[in-house]
Amino acid sequence: MVGCVLLGGVFLRAYAQASGDAKVPEFEVASLRLSPPVDPAKGFSTGSKISGERFTASNMPLQALIQVAFGVEADEIEGGPDWYRDTFYDISAKAEDGTALTMEKARPMLQRLLEQRLHLAAHRETKEFRGYGLTVAKGGLKLQPSTGPTGGFYILRDGMRGKAMSMQTFAAMLRSPTHSHVVDKTGLTDKYDIDLKYGAENDPNSELPSVFTAVQEQMGLKLEPEKISVSVIVIDHMEKEPVEN
Repeated sequence: MVGCVLLGGVFLRAYAQASGDAKVPEFEVASLRLSPPVDPAKGFSTGSKISGERFTASNMPLQALIQVAFGVEADEIEGGPDWYRDTFYDISAKAEDGTALTMEKARPMLQRLLEQRLHLAAHRETKEFRGYGLTVAKGGLKLQPSTGPTGGFYILRDGMRGKAMSMQTFAAMLRSPTHSHVVDKTGLTDKYDIDLKYGAENDPNSELPSVFTAVQEQMGLKLEPEKISVSVIVIDHMEKEPVEN
């Protein structure tokens, strides 16, 4: 592993200085609490949402909140106590009046909230994963650049759909069906309408090709196995009980 960047207070203060802000980005008002017990037989909802100035999360395990806060996947988090995967929290937070929150804006605020209330401390390291490089196949690209606006991107049981999708975004979405990191090495800068059809994993009755075959036959691209360097979050410290809101 190489490269180490401190997170938590040190990282966030550096973020503020680099962006020219006088203070660390944080929510104006925020509540973070342990979720009340639920009856599994009745079911419950979980997830996070951004709406206007507000960020909310309901019944989310701390692991998932860290994923949201740092923009990483579960296998890109290392260390931490066992309980953080199945201890659930609720968050209700509001940015300053007039702030139109986006995930990019909310992430450092959520990092700061976890630092303040759960004393989260972490650092980044670079780790190698087995993955794939997305390249143009020998026969050439079979897609034409999109002329329409960017639309929704969807991963479905039998494929993937998207309007005006960049190759970088497409490569990131391929992580779901390949269960591996995928990096864009096509060199393509245009955006494309994607309608990729492939068989569901472990479905012996599907007549559709695997995602690897589909990418090459339908798009003129190829997934080449290689080692991928990925920045991961290493947990140094965290506490279960939040400090007072």
